[in-house]
Amino acid sequence: SCVVIESSPKAGYHRFPPDPRPSPDGSGLRIEGREVVMLNGLYTLAWMTLIELFRRRIIPILLVVVPTIFFLVTWFTTKDQNVLFKLVSISDEEFIQVSMRSEGMVFMGLAAIGVLSAFLSMTLIQRNQEANRRLIVCGTHPVTLALSKLLIMFGIMIAVSLYILIILLVLIDVIYPFKLALGLLLLSLIYGSFGLLVGTLLKGELEGILAVVLLANIDVGWLQNPIFYAAAKNELIIKCLPAFFPSQYTMAAAFSEIPVANLGVYSVFYACSLLLIACSLFWLKMKIHR
Repeated sequence: SCVVIESSPKAGYHRFPPDPRPSPDGSGLRIEGREVVMLNGLYTLAWMTLIELFRRRIIPILLVVVPTIFFLVTWFTTKDQNVLFKLVSISDEEFIQVSMRSEGMVFMGLAAIGVLSAFLSMTLIQRNQEANRRLIVCGTHPVTLALSKLLIMFGIMIAVSLYILIILLVLIDVIYPFKLALGLLLLSLIYGSFGLLVGTLLKGELEGILAVVLLANIDVGWLQNPIFYAAAKNELIIKCLPAFFPSQYTMAAAFSEIPVANLGVYSVFYACSLLLIACSLFWLKMKIHR
């Protein structure tokens, strides 16, 4: 609900109502600080956004079923024989030898995270846009609204990444589990930011799903497979795609001892760039001109 308090003809209108509790010195009423109000509003918006998101039964089903299907299909269709591949972002001379099944499991984990992160982030932005505008008209700051959605997005990313990490650690052997978890989270952050961007630019849910699935399928679901791009004719296109750096980071962390800190930095920069663009467009879209 929208509450407007008129304190005096000269003071104009206050966006936030006064706190009815007495002041510490006992002299009249005190006004609750804007920071406290924004924090309370942030918590309320985040909680209501989470409830609204999981009210759609397809969301929790997707979070569990999609990775499970990806892993089951990979496990029963790949051989347990060794395969050689190279990581073009590290060295053209160093090859990694690992079983085809292990490589496929990590690759499918990345694909599942990319699809889920982009789809859920797009859903967070696209749904209830008119309700979001009404909240801003009633005094909710656009930054508070955006932060509430980002908190939910980050929480879902961490949960999905941990779920896929646990499955990978149970089924295959990896060298650096912590770096593997970080690589999964980096890819989730990049594709989550891409989902926010798509949800901000496209109004229709069908168009958004098509854009998300198309890029995720071509990028992290196909071209970033190291076995494929090792013999690719034009590697420049593959290197410009969102999943390149986190995929390279994850594969190197899982199956080699090659230092990959620079790939992590590039992944963070890519994710922050997409996130900054998405948040700026969301601000412009939600801004109310008075």
